[in-house]
Amino acid sequence: PQCTHKNRKVIQVVQSKQQMEKSEVLVAGKYILKEKIGKGSFGQIYHGINKETKEEVAIKLESVTQKSQQLLYEAKIYKKLQGGIGIPKLHWVGVQGEFNVMVIDLLGSNLEELRIKHGNTLSLKTVLLIGEQIVQSTLNISDFKIGIYSLQRLPPSRYQAGKFFDWEV
Repeated sequence: PQCTHKNRKVIQVVQSKQQMEKSEVLVAGKYILKEKIGKGSFGQIYHGINKETKEEVAIKLESVTQKSQQLLYEAKIYKKLQGGIGIPKLHWVGVQGEFNVMVIDLLGSNLEELRIKHGNTLSLKTVLLIGEQIVQSTLNISDFKIGIYSLQRLPPSRYQAGKFFDWEV
């Protein structure tokens, strides 16, 4: 449900699947908040759907009361990197109720998940495709002079396959 509090929509974090199915939590007036798909070091990530286009997205939430807020900074970086190889599209960013919110493309599995899913073995072709994408996205990041600090924070779990990327594994 949508609620208003001082003319702002408030995201009600739904605690169970039954509540999730009964209610429709909207982000930015058009993204339906679905199930939780992950947790980062400073927020939670939810599966979402654009109610107009039915496009699947990832919705990242961070409490505005959190001591160390990073989500809006992350969104600024995504804005600078838009259009680069391996960079998800930023659909919306803002403050909604008690949360900083960012809506981006929903990506596929991260490298750690791919490795585990395929019995710790990836084909040579897959390794080369992954390597090429990592090099291209890293060059893209350095082209925007975001800084070496950002590159140091990119462990394998940060690299994700595009949702529809057809890797041979």
